[in-house]
Amino acid sequence: MKNLEMWIIMKTIIKKFNKKKQIDKIFEYLNSIDYKNPVEVDIKPLKKNRSTDQNSTYWQWITIICKEQDAIINPTKYDIEVKHQTFIELFLKPIGKTKKERLIYSSKGLSTIEFSDYMENIRMVVLEHLVLSLFYPSDAELYDQLLTEFGM
Repeated sequence: MKNLEMWIIMKTIIKKFNKKKQIDKIFEYLNSIDYKNPVEVDIKPLKKNRSTDQNSTYWQWITIICKEQDAIINPTKYDIEVKHQTFIELFLKPIGKTKKERLIYSSKGLSTIEFSDYMENIRMVVLEHLVLSLFYPSDAELYDQLLTEFGM
């Protein structure tokens, strides 16, 4: 039975890694383990923190929302932070509590995928309630390309 369990683990690894060197290193490691003692192998997706491009786009969006929703021509850091906190509390789960039992929210630990989902939630709410479209930088390039193609 242990050989079968090991094969299942190794088969999972083969699916996750496509480079032979990576697979060889994993097999080498698994073969070096002393199986006389209980062993736990945990295979999970790599959690990469949000990218700087995502972060930059996010803060541009928050600034645009401040200008549009609150009619603030030059939003201050405080205005932007308040809007940021509003969205965090709306879409993210609390990560803890203060000594006074106030919930703590943060987007700092989100992976790129989680942050993308968070941004899409904001994008949809803003489109629905403010009738304001928020674009990713890649959307602007596509839009310019379409304008050029259709001679506009």
